[in-house]
Amino acid sequence: MGAMVVALGFLIMGCRKSPSNPKASTPEAQALLKKFIEIKDDQFQTLTRVSATSPSADYQRFFQLGRKSKYGQMRGLFQDMASRSGQYADSKSEDKSIRLSAWQTVLEVVMASDLFCAWNWRDILQYNHDVIEAMETPCIYFGGTDPGRTLPTVFVETGESKRIVVLTQNPLADQTYMDYIRFVHGAKITLPSGEDFNKVFNDLVQARNQKPNSGFTLERDPTGKGMRASVSGPEAVFAINGALAQWIFEKNKDHFSFYLEESYPMDWIYDHAVPSGPILKLNKDPLKGRLDKKLVEKDTAFWNARVKELMGDPRSLLENVADRVVSARAAYSKMRTAIARLYDHHGMTEEADYALKQALQLCPGNREATDLSSRIKGRELAR
Repeated sequence: MGAMVVALGFLIMGCRKSPSNPKASTPEAQALLKKFIEIKDDQFQTLTRVSATSPSADYQRFFQLGRKSKYGQMRGLFQDMASRSGQYADSKSEDKSIRLSAWQTVLEVVMASDLFCAWNWRDILQYNHDVIEAMETPCIYFGGTDPGRTLPTVFVETGESKRIVVLTQNPLADQTYMDYIRFVHGAKITLPSGEDFNKVFNDLVQARNQKPNSGFTLERDPTGKGMRASVSGPEAVFAINGALAQWIFEKNKDHFSFYLEESYPMDWIYDHAVPSGPILKLNKDPLKGRLDKKLVEKDTAFWNARVKELMGDPRSLLENVADRVVSARAAYSKMRTAIARLYDHHGMTEEADYALKQALQLCPGNREATDLSSRIKGRELAR
């Protein structure tokens, strides 16, 4: 096909506004957050040496502020760095001393400090317990949202939880993130090489560039040296992320169990998925027909208990914390919506409807749940 130029707009789940109360909720939360920041600082230093890159001095300042628990100033610096990273829609430019694989260490610290400063300690412990205990090791886990990625990462990397490989599906199309996970996990799991990445991308372009509104376009390069492929819009970017997640699944499923906390829906997972606690377990082979009755009963029992607990605890905030951090209830609501989508995929309308009612009970403003519920009702009315 010749040379290909890829234009990608990456969706990063990190929050952007400075905390109004930049202080961890309890001494226990403060101690764990401090330990995590120290680990990520050491990781940044090692990654910089190994990759032989020249990061901006702002990286050092960022971690110095974090080690001193100056989270408001740390986050302010992050916002300035983000504006120069070329990674966000409102980034002013792309500073190559910022846009490095080491950016992930900064992003994970920011997401952790946001959550630890906004959530109460009980919700942090409960959420992490529910997600981690849903998994059997050895396993690879895709955490799709800020809480789903960040809290297991904190507890695993600080040694407070069983060992799992934590990835996130959202930025797999970003080569700097791929370089980061190769550094952290490359000795343990099989990850796509640059050649593998290009093949996945080329296959998607060939399959989708003729489809209207796909976000994939293919045209002759103005230099005449080949074809130029461009990608625009979240659906196209997540199509790449989904294809790369599937590649990782296929290459590692013989040696690891797989689990996923959904961010953007990936169609390929639903034939493999079953509920496991609040998240999804991806079976090695596709499943056919309705899900096993015992699995559904276990799922219903888990969610009945968790919804009752969350709704009965005034400390579990109903609304999002400003526009920075989703509340614990909203986080669980999204996970319940993902399970409803799984039931709907298998034609289990009654189970999907029940799950959506619980999702909306937890978070009445959950648009995903509202939209899915409307689609199901519309489909039923059309029959």
